[in-house]
Amino acid sequence: MDRDPVAQILERLDRPVEPPAKFAESLLSRLIAELEAERVAGVPSPLRRPWLPRLSLAAAGLALAAVVSIVVSVFLLASSPPSALAVVQEAQQAFAQVPPFRATVSGRSSAVAEEMAPGTDIQHRFVQVVSYGGEAGWRRDILEDEPPARGGAGSFTVWDGRQLGVYSAEANEFSVNPDAAAEASPQADLSPALSRIQEMINWFGPASQPGSFETYLEENCNVLADDRIAGRPAQHVSCTRADHPFEIWFDGEFGLVLRFVSGATESESSEVTSIEYNPVFPPGIFEFVPPPGARDFEELIEDAYSQVDLVQGEVAPSWSGPLVGGGTLHLEDLRGRPVLIFFWADWCDLACFSSFPDFQEASQQWADRVAFVSVDFFGSAEEAEKIMQNGGYTFPVVVDSSGAVGEAWGLESVPIWVLLDADGRVVEIRLGPQALVELNELLARASE
Repeated sequence: MDRDPVAQILERLDRPVEPPAKFAESLLSRLIAELEAERVAGVPSPLRRPWLPRLSLAAAGLALAAVVSIVVSVFLLASSPPSALAVVQEAQQAFAQVPPFRATVSGRSSAVAEEMAPGTDIQHRFVQVVSYGGEAGWRRDILEDEPPARGGAGSFTVWDGRQLGVYSAEANEFSVNPDAAAEASPQADLSPALSRIQEMINWFGPASQPGSFETYLEENCNVLADDRIAGRPAQHVSCTRADHPFEIWFDGEFGLVLRFVSGATESESSEVTSIEYNPVFPPGIFEFVPPPGARDFEELIEDAYSQVDLVQGEVAPSWSGPLVGGGTLHLEDLRGRPVLIFFWADWCDLACFSSFPDFQEASQQWADRVAFVSVDFFGSAEEAEKIMQNGGYTFPVVVDSSGAVGEAWGLESVPIWVLLDADGRVVEIRLGPQALVELNELLARASE
């Protein structure tokens, strides 16, 4: 360890100096001669003028004090660490100039796991490779995703400078969005922006205090000793306040978040395990090419059969549920004549409610030939009853508050219409609002 520079200076100044022998002899002879002259002539010797050595001593003292002051000031400035907020701001400035890179990032999240599997104590784990090519585009490849929350292992997202392509391996579906913002970049996952840090620790200050997070950083965070993450120099910031503790490591040169740990139990974390700046990317890496056999999501959302797990011509699984006004409806009890089931939701607004008058009229016109049932998907009995009373509707409503009825048929969206024949087989499925003329056309198929 290097010695204290101030102590070294003081030690050197305090060390006695031995003059050369000839100079010492000459000085001694002069001293003896002056003393003898003073004694004989009564003339004061220059050595008797005390103000000269005192003045010299004072000047030396002032010079020493000045030197020590300068050295101490420089030493203290050099040894004082920057504030946590200053480190974050420096990282933001450096991040704005980040060059192309390729990084492998791994992490875990108990919050995501709870969303995917409520009531479990498992953690969501992920590993992804981020390839950032600047203006050339970027790419995110999911290597591990358990339980699936990012599309599953094998999923990828590509921005080619013009459009955003997303492929979900779990669903084997893809979408292409020309209007997506280029800022939706994977390097944002590694961004030192305050909003991103707030998001990572799930911390959102009061809207009336826009500077509260900066204050949090200044009052509760410290800059610790520099570290190394993935072979990179890393600045380490630690925040220990009980309600939002977290630690974060920034790339000392380019400002990327190399490691992040949130929570007292480190339940949320991510870490760059390897990173390469200015890599050579393989040709075509920033071109979105879905795998063979992948389905276009935009086409699927127009396909009613993609929104339920029912097959045309096959018997639909039976289910039962409570009715508004009391009682329970068992689907199999309606066998013997066709049934039209209308799935809606009391939170669906106009997309669902616009069909109510026509469904009501159709149910009256076809009452002697077809059974009519509606299902309030993930709804409440109170809301459903209020809607029925306010509109004067009389068709049956099954309240599927738990979603169990919709789950029995793999329901993905509302409004959706399912027509069953007298034996419970699927005749046709339609998606979206239906006018009376369309309902009449659909119901006509029940007698075919």
